[in-house]
Amino acid sequence: MHPEQLAMAKAGTVTWGAVVEETLRWLSPVVNLPFRYTSEPVELAGTAIAAGEALLMCHAAAGRDPEQHGPDVHLFDATRTQRPHLAFGQGPHFCLGASLARLEGTLALERLFTRFPGLTLREANPQPLSSLISGGFTTLHATTANGPATA
Repeated sequence: MHPEQLAMAKAGTVTWGAVVEETLRWLSPVVNLPFRYTSEPVELAGTAIAAGEALLMCHAAAGRDPEQHGPDVHLFDATRTQRPHLAFGQGPHFCLGASLARLEGTLALERLFTRFPGLTLREANPQPLSSLISGGFTTLHATTANGPATA
């Protein structure tokens, strides 16, 4: 999907960890989290919200905030220096497995592209997963330099 970014990671220009973090920012595995409840009355963007109201939190939107990431938020850029995201939640709701997930993603990508250096997606724009909660794709068909990859 981003061959120039992949080339930089393979060349060591950017780390696989940076690729993982940018992926979490750009395509959060958690899109929305139903529900959080207000503990007291609050005002959000000019709208009054009473205590006890249910809120649908769009975690994926945090990764697309131009105030945090600049005007090019829609671009995947593993060289981006500021990429705060909510892929693992925040505060008391922060995922306890975040460090392990980051490590697994970093090692898996490095090993995958070392083992299959010619690995490419067969489709330029894979079909996004249609889900209120989860982000990702329905399928990712890949091809190696020697033909379709098998798991």
